[in-house]
Amino acid sequence: MLGWDVLHETNWGRLFHAYGVAEDTPGHLRNLTSELASQRKAALAHLDSAVLHQGTIYSVTPAAVRVIAGVLRDPILREPLGRKTVTLTKAITFLGDVGSSLNGIQTPDPLPQPSEAELDELILHLRSDEEGEDDEGWGSPLITVLMCQAVLSLHEMTSDVLNAIAPFVSDEMFDVRQEAINAVAEWGALQPNSADSEAVAEIIRERLGGPINRDERAGLVLALGTLGRDVSGWLEDRDEAVRACAALFVADERANFILIAALAHPDKVNTWFKRRPPFFPEHTRITLLEKLIARNVKVEQWLPAALALIADSKGGLLADYEWGPILEVAFPKEAASFKPGKRPPLPEHLTSDQHAILKGLVANQNLWDPRDGNAHLARMKVGLSDIREEVAAYVRDTPVV
Repeated sequence: MLGWDVLHETNWGRLFHAYGVAEDTPGHLRNLTSELASQRKAALAHLDSAVLHQGTIYSVTPAAVRVIAGVLRDPILREPLGRKTVTLTKAITFLGDVGSSLNGIQTPDPLPQPSEAELDELILHLRSDEEGEDDEGWGSPLITVLMCQAVLSLHEMTSDVLNAIAPFVSDEMFDVRQEAINAVAEWGALQPNSADSEAVAEIIRERLGGPINRDERAGLVLALGTLGRDVSGWLEDRDEAVRACAALFVADERANFILIAALAHPDKVNTWFKRRPPFFPEHTRITLLEKLIARNVKVEQWLPAALALIADSKGGLLADYEWGPILEVAFPKEAASFKPGKRPPLPEHLTSDQHAILKGLVANQNLWDPRDGNAHLARMKVGLSDIREEVAAYVRDTPVV
């Protein structure tokens, strides 16, 4: 069952979200189709902050998904939230985020079944906790059990959700299409061998055969890869961005070379897309680098790309996602021996790769802001000082073998 009937047949007072008992959720769901943009914005904010807080599934999440998937065709959802975005886009984004959160979650088998009395007690504690009087609710092992039940419930509705989103893969609005393409891929990946998943894959293949722009072609290839379909044919695509997207799902030397070639020009990668496919939560090059590192490609094979990324990097989160991981790959022994708060000893000799990477690090003054905690941790993990001059001296004085 999908749609508004879920509102009336669900006991919302027996469910919880990130901030407590979910009795406020049905009101927000109704407001998704409000004529007031402010109420629709508040409803979407509730979904992102409470119903799926930082990717966490709560006991209320399945009921909310059933409502949203059932009302996607309501015309009011095409009303703008702002100058460019419509409510429908954000609603489908939410569904895609739920699908993404489900991928990889393992649940116990068999799963304990709580009694009504145990649930009553938990809800009572959660209500008290909202008033700052009770901290036993969130510490209850029953919370985890109910979250696992929610995950299983969401898996069971995969077919319904896929069929609800699939028509929007060919929507007239670009943003709606992009989010729908990503969402059906995330949900289809839950049951990659199902008829519904294959039907979605076929729709995507058909769209790839038409006249579409780079952003959409890349999103479609990414969706096929997420669905577990063969995308190796796009490694020969005329478009470098599409080639790189295909390479994320093909683990061979040819694909690795494509990723390395792209990362050797990180500033260019940042300009690939006018509207980045939803598959990439952050800068595109971060995902390319993550995949390359996960394949255990020796740093000597992609040293020019590593140096280009370091030269182009700034501080902040890029220390966590770009040059920090590069340091860990270049100094694996030091990174493996790291203990929080204590720098491992630096090697007495440097390889030529290590020497080049540290030299590049010293050359980029953007990476040495003493207030940058992310940069501090990235250096500490491999034993480097936070003082630029000290690292420069280490690079200068340490033998290269």
